[in-house]
Amino acid sequence: MTLEEKLALLHGAKDPHSLGQAGYTPGVPRLGIPPLRLADGPAGVRVTRHATALPAPVLLASAFDPALAREYGRAIGREGRALGQDVLLSPMVNLIRTPYAGRNFETFGEDPLLASELVAEEVGGIQGEGLIATVKHFAMNNQEHARESIDVIVDDRAAREMELPGFEAAVRAGAGAVMGAYNKVNGAFACESGPLLTGVLREDWGFDGWVMTDWHAAHGTAAALGAGLDMEMPDGKYFGDALRKAVADGTVPEAEVDRAATAS
Repeated sequence: MTLEEKLALLHGAKDPHSLGQAGYTPGVPRLGIPPLRLADGPAGVRVTRHATALPAPVLLASAFDPALAREYGRAIGREGRALGQDVLLSPMVNLIRTPYAGRNFETFGEDPLLASELVAEEVGGIQGEGLIATVKHFAMNNQEHARESIDVIVDDRAAREMELPGFEAAVRAGAGAVMGAYNKVNGAFACESGPLLTGVLREDWGFDGWVMTDWHAAHGTAAALGAGLDMEMPDGKYFGDALRKAVADGTVPEAEVDRAATAS
């Protein structure tokens, strides 16, 4: 695979035949690697065509019913494939920590055990229908206000007992992708956090899928790739020309590009 072909897998691009989805990567036609279309969202598939508006995930959580969560995932998975999508940007498993968070309705409430049980079943339902599930937003993304600059200071025990169990459950259930968060965690942007993307996700949990940014959540090239980020969405501000130049001048080893391209 050429460097250009590898880079095509590492960032979003404009879809020449858009179905109104959130994101797109062109694949590598020469090698039979297909394009990917990535659609929101947590309460149903968001494209330009009609799709079912499902009850909010927080309402699903209030049923305390893992079997229902699997059926919820199956419904989204079937509809997503029927609407020409490959990747679902869901489920969201951040805990509700403040009533002011504008996306609380998209997640499973405030209890880590309940969130873990439900997200595992929903991931199984989504992927059982052939759609790739993306668990998000990794991690500590519990508010919308100042989300692109807030620094969440949290110790390891608190993180692993509260915010991380839902993500771990999704990974154990086989989630194909993880979306990094906008916020910082202990001083580093989540999409540039080696302790999160490599230490917790890959080394502790054995995650073998790929990590993408939230939309426009990338902040750099070398640091992000080195930390374990695989894909920049929705474009290639840092993982396009900037990454090509970084490989050419030796700032970024091509082996890191290979790792990310293999994951993606």
